[in-house]
Amino acid sequence: MNNPKVSKVAVLEQGNMAKVFSKQELLDAVSAFVELNNFLDNLKSRKPSAKCINSPKLPERISESLAYHLISEGAISQINDLQWNKIRFNEKALKHVGSNSKPTDIILDLVNGTECLVEVKATQVGYTEIKKKDAEADFLIWIEFSDTFKQGLRKEVEISTLKIPQDMRVKQYNWKPYHKQYPTAVVNTYPSFSEVLKLI
Repeated sequence: MNNPKVSKVAVLEQGNMAKVFSKQELLDAVSAFVELNNFLDNLKSRKPSAKCINSPKLPERISESLAYHLISEGAISQINDLQWNKIRFNEKALKHVGSNSKPTDIILDLVNGTECLVEVKATQVGYTEIKKKDAEADFLIWIEFSDTFKQGLRKEVEISTLKIPQDMRVKQYNWKPYHKQYPTAVVNTYPSFSEVLKLI
């Protein structure tokens, strides 16, 4: 197994539809998202009629950038064993060229010349939808943030990594049934988001 900090180079190609956040940009984006949630929570407490306003959706760029840096630093054990020499963000995979498929969240260029596709899901309520592009990837990283970015008691962050089986079903999943159906998924639990940031 290579040491990703020494022998693996994280390269961001030009022309991506969305650039990966640098580590500092990621921290800034998270801080802004927390501030936005706190503002809305305070507004709802002062003006009951504001409760009709939905809470903001967690930006995909935050979760996908976090996964990118975790992989780059060798913090995802299942992926860390792969032999790769480049990591790309939000680009179209070779297998999807010519189709209307959206860009893959993260692509690892393996030393054997093939691509390893990684899709990222992030939730705050333990519920997500696996789509066709997700099921056709090689790995799925699901990050459950719970109350990390909003008021609440559950500040744990759970990161699940699944080597996608060939019979992966395209459907909606809750966290527990998903892991019961796919017991090979490796779940790491961290007491807070700050503990996750120490990995990158």
